[in-house]
Order: sequence, then C-alpha cells, then structure tokens
Amino acid sequence: NYRPQALPSQAASASYQQLMKTPEGHSTDKQSKHYSQCLLTSRNRLLFSHDGHVLMISASRLVSSFLAHQMTLSNVQQPLLMPVSVVCDKKTNLSDFEALGFDFMFHAHKVILKKVPACMRQLPWLSIFPKIIQIQQSTRSVKETTEHQFWLQHIANLWLDTMVLCPEQVQLWLSNIGQSRLDDLLKKHGHVITLPSLKAIDGALP
Repeated sequence: NYRPQALPSQAASASYQQLMKTPEGHSTDKQSKHYSQCLLTSRNRLLFSHDGHVLMISASRLVSSFLAHQMTLSNVQQPLLMPVSVVCDKKTNLSDFEALGFDFMFHAHKVILKKVPACMRQLPWLSIFPKIIQIQQSTRSVKETTEHQFWLQHIANLWLDTMVLCPEQVQLWLSNIGQSRLDDLLKKHGHVITLPSLKAIDGALP
C-alpha cells in the first residue's frame, strides 16, 4: 500500500529558514566565521550555518569543550556535599582522574569520590561516577585522543544522558567557550550535511 511521505511542518520550515539567515550586524569577513545561528535537534545534535552550508556536531562535543575551557580558568577542587562510593578493586588505576583534579579514597573494596574540579561540582556524580569506573575498568587503551580529552568526553556524554537539553542551555555553553573555541570545535568535529532547500520545503507545505 502506498503511504504518502510526511510533509515538513511549518515549524520545521521556520526553524530551517532562521538557521540559514545571516545574523544582522555580524561581519561576513573571512577572519570571523560567526556560527551564531544554532539549531538543537531532538537527538542532541547541533546544526550551525555558514556560507550556505550546514555543519553538525554532537552536543556532547560542545559540553566537553565547555568543561575543558572551565578547567583552564581554575584548578580549584571542591568537595562534594555527598561523597559517592563505588565498589572497585584497589588495582584500578585512577591516576588519569587525579590528573584532571579528582580526589579519591579507597576503603573496604570501594573507591570514594570526595572532591571534583569546581566547574564540575554541579554534575550528578551519583549517576556518572559508577559508569566512569566501569569504563575505566574495561578500557585498556586510548586511541586518537589524549587521555585528558578521552575522559572529559565520557563525562560530557554521561552528563547529557541525565538531562533534557534545551536551547537556552546550549546558548550559555556557546557564550562561555567563545567564537575561537567554537571555530576549532567545528573544524575538528563538524560534519557538513545536505538539507533540502527552503524553496523545496515551502513548496511541499500545504
């Protein structure tokens, strides 16, 4: 049986049109790319427009860049209000996390997370920390990235799994990392995607 193809909604058309607009008052010179127009998808992907192209990255890439930037601003540790303990063999190597600014204590076949970098204190460690330990125990080698970046990315992924992301939060992260870091992020991890033209979308609407 033939099923007609679902037509794009007017909301989708409007969002696409807004994404492809060049922001008023922004320079279009080659020295600054101005990826200020950002669209958040339901699968936590971020779409940026530039010179008629659309670049896509995972929101977790933005989160890890945000955390890395925050850690460059301060190396202060802060204690958790409620330390988190996980069953863990004392042979588990946690030196990577200590280098990132985490403070642990082993006690009775458990590892207790006591302090974290100040910029990560608000994260839901009760959910994140057990999974981090599982990843550490199952990871034998780190490829294509430094260990620092590797673990920040995992923390970002696990943090996003605990929240419902909203555009306002994305804008806060974008404002925090700044244009230069965003340019680098999209250069390294952005994927050019092909979207139907606005004319085609509008023509399909009833």
